[in-house]
Amino acid sequence: MLSFTLKLAAALAALIVAAAALFGPPGRSPAGTYPIAVRALAGLGLCAGSLALASAVADTFLRQEGLPAFKAAYVAVAAACGAGAAVLCSSLAPLDLAPPFSLLALAAGCSGLLWVRFYVGGH
Repeated sequence: MLSFTLKLAAALAALIVAAAALFGPPGRSPAGTYPIAVRALAGLGLCAGSLALASAVADTFLRQEGLPAFKAAYVAVAAACGAGAAVLCSSLAPLDLAPPFSLLALAAGCSGLLWVRFYVGGH
């Protein structure tokens, strides 16, 4: 069972990553219906895939609270959902997608470091 603080951390990670698109210079607005549809579908796919992966991590690795590496993976997957939301919103308005994906890379990198620590033998 997931703790409230872990759910809150995941929700905040997704929100911060999605909101990061608002603080950069405006990106290019997609011209035409095809780029808009591609961005919308890519954003929806990233959000849906991230939510499915977060659910799988919660149901397997975090069943009995889990290790810090599993918790970090859960939060990193939630951050990916935030990046997907930013891509989805960029199909409607010109947004800068570099900050959300930079934050996603930071979250994934921290999660990866905890996984390395886990596999080396520490907890």
